[in-house]
Amino acid sequence: MVQPIRKPSRNEPPALFILNSFLPTTVSAPGRLHFGLFAVGDLVPRQFGGIGLMVEEPRTVIRATAADRFCQTGEEQTLCRQAAERWFDAFDVASQLQVQSVEDLPVELNAVQLPPRHSGLGSGTQIAITSTTTLNQFFQLPTPSIAELSVAVGRGTRSAIGSHGFAEGGFLVAQGKSANEAIASLDFHTDFPRDWPIVLMFPDQPVGLAGEQEQAAFNKIPGTTLEQYSAMRSLVKDQIVPAVVQADYKSFAEALFDFGHRSGLYFESVQGGAYNGNAVSSLIDHVRQAGIPAVGQTSWGPCVFAVAEDTDRATALKESVRQKFGNHCQVQITRADNSGALLNQKANLLGQSSVSHRLET
Repeated sequence: MVQPIRKPSRNEPPALFILNSFLPTTVSAPGRLHFGLFAVGDLVPRQFGGIGLMVEEPRTVIRATAADRFCQTGEEQTLCRQAAERWFDAFDVASQLQVQSVEDLPVELNAVQLPPRHSGLGSGTQIAITSTTTLNQFFQLPTPSIAELSVAVGRGTRSAIGSHGFAEGGFLVAQGKSANEAIASLDFHTDFPRDWPIVLMFPDQPVGLAGEQEQAAFNKIPGTTLEQYSAMRSLVKDQIVPAVVQADYKSFAEALFDFGHRSGLYFESVQGGAYNGNAVSSLIDHVRQAGIPAVGQTSWGPCVFAVAEDTDRATALKESVRQKFGNHCQVQITRADNSGALLNQKANLLGQSSVSHRLET
């Protein structure tokens, strides 16, 4: 007689996990820079969108290993747990793994490395998507598309640069969302010149907006006109994209600054100007005066990025910022990440081989 599948009690691991051995799994995702939005408000056919770049650092690294029950180590445990619960419900993980709740999952989720929160680096999206991708890979479940996963964990609701960048890496153009779309599609994607170093600067000022405060800010911002929207689209299509493809730094640098400044002015009523506060504005002025035109605020800031033409210029800028701002500004140099998220599954005690590769989504 066929026996029904016995659901495990709350005090024992499911039989499925006793019979299978899962490899320790690490997913490492690049950081995200957002150079600016195309538009806000409902006066244009598509809201948000814009352009951005994935960078090698700061990364989001999440590791999953076997445990008796679901547990967490590291920072941002609430965010990781919320994402795990949404992933669990959206993809019917209970049925796939024969468990009753997230608590029954025999896994420890460790936030090994996280970017600074609310600094303009899209950390919320990267943490949510990386943690749930790590769980998905650890339990060897079917891989959802990045759009499906983003919607499931409540991310990519505006520009979706961070969501697509998780999967693709590189330089990205998101076309923006129409009223009936859950997530914006990509207009364009390409590798970014690796020999253009990126200097990241973190001035000592309050963090950028997020959550309810961010939504309230968007609610009070005047809608972008069709003329403004068209001009921003043309600037990207006719100047920025060709410059990236042709590795034409001089054309890219001025066009990028222009785009970021125009986009920042959308938020003047909230920020008090094109940039979020005096510290950010002073830093951007300093970078321009130091001879590096490709500078701007990523998202709400306060992180400021500067794309240099070569390593010598990036190093000189780093020292210049340190001399002028001292301990009031942290500085690091990184480069474009053209790979997207990486998966590493290490050998376990049964002698299975280690596998490390780009994560396919």
